[in-house]
Amino acid sequence: MRSKWAPFVLMYLAGFSGATAAQTPDQQRCFSPDPDVSIGGCTAMISSGQETQESLARVLFSRGTAYLRTSQIDRAIADFDQVIGLYPNEPTGFNNRGVAYGEKGQYDRAIADFDLAIQLDPNGVDVLSNRGGAYAGKGQYDRAIEDYDQAIRLNPNFIKAWYNRGNAYARKSQFDRAIADFDEAIQLGPNFAPAFTDRGIAYADKGQYDRAIVDHDQAIRLNPNYPEAFNNRGYAYAHKGQYDRAIVDFDQAIQLNANFIKAWYNRGNAYARKGQFDRAIADFDEAIRVNPNFAEAFYNRGLAHTYKDEYDRAIEDFDQTIRLKPSLAEAFGDRGATYALKGQYDRAIKDYDEAIRFNPNYAQAFDNRGIAFRALGHQDRAAADFAKARLLNPNLPP
Repeated sequence: MRSKWAPFVLMYLAGFSGATAAQTPDQQRCFSPDPDVSIGGCTAMISSGQETQESLARVLFSRGTAYLRTSQIDRAIADFDQVIGLYPNEPTGFNNRGVAYGEKGQYDRAIADFDLAIQLDPNGVDVLSNRGGAYAGKGQYDRAIEDYDQAIRLNPNFIKAWYNRGNAYARKSQFDRAIADFDEAIQLGPNFAPAFTDRGIAYADKGQYDRAIVDHDQAIRLNPNYPEAFNNRGYAYAHKGQYDRAIVDFDQAIQLNANFIKAWYNRGNAYARKGQFDRAIADFDEAIRVNPNFAEAFYNRGLAHTYKDEYDRAIEDFDQTIRLKPSLAEAFGDRGATYALKGQYDRAIKDYDEAIRFNPNYAQAFDNRGIAFRALGHQDRAAADFAKARLLNPNLPP
């Protein structure tokens, strides 16, 4: 499971003077590294009404950052709004509000704030990296790479910019360039576990599963509580056909994070490959519990039900898949195949028609539609579909 980018970088109000040496108990709480403690202390200070403008801005900023760290995003934004109102020429308020909008997936609003922060400080490498992350969130990887390029020019030792650019190249399927950037990130930060596991994913994308496993091993050595590394190593083992070994890693990922949807999904796929369809279905159930809109989990659960000859339950899952992804040709194709197994060939043909409409090169759909036409006695139409299927895929059986 590839990260889109390293986490957004929060900034601090470095432009303001430091806190006084002798702090009150509320000040000590407000600037505590524990976000829950910080929120309580800062709230008490704000409620006192005794803070100077500079002190109030610092306290609001600290509380906003603590809200952000505890996923209270709207409250964080409200505090950063006030900071910006007090100090509109300070880039840190815009940066951290942009981070908050980015965490909400509101990338355009995040980019607008990062733009303002960069206008105030054109050499802010953290903000450039953050804006690159927001562009990556929008799928605008070339634009993201431009920001990472600029951050690297300003600070060639900025690990996260190398790492983020590597992920952007990976999203563009430029895996060699991605690996080169992860190499740089690892050289600068030999203990930065995410760079190892994402380089491992890039190697896996190139089909170099053994090299991928070596990188995931290193990520796990650096951080034994890193569920993504266990999931990614399991994914590599599964692609080598070592399903039992993969399941061990997926187990560990789930133990570390019970809501790790990709680990449930991947373990379900591994069990399905072993023919253990009941266990696969149970894992797809969990993936759907975590994300009721996870179309691929419905689709693969439908396939598992089909293998168990539970055709009506399979069709229900394919229905749900199509509702979530209306243009997924494979869902139409497999729902059609399930209707054909029930002997409902007219209904199957309608689904094959849709599958072919969405993917005119879908050889198996042509072949299956030919089988349905033949079952209904339409020999000429069947022959045409069989010919088309083998034109698209000469390796289909006769």
